[in-house]
Amino acid sequence: MFHYSVFEEESFSEDLGHYTSFGIEVTDSNKRVILSVADVSTEKDVVSNICLLCNKAKLSPIHLLDVIEDSLL
Repeated sequence: MFHYSVFEEESFSEDLGHYTSFGIEVTDSNKRVILSVADVSTEKDVVSNICLLCNKAKLSPIHLLDVIEDSLL
């Protein structure tokens, strides 16, 4: 079983300067981080919703990048 959660980080872009972004961290049943995807969005609600859906669907982490891409289109 996997658990998806939001993490916050400070990022920098030459175009934007400093900004806060949110990523997704996946942990296994032993609470070890097995995958981390940074800078998914600057909107926490968007990333929280993706995590909620992934947890509800018991999504395998191999599909996470596809889910993120589809969610942000």
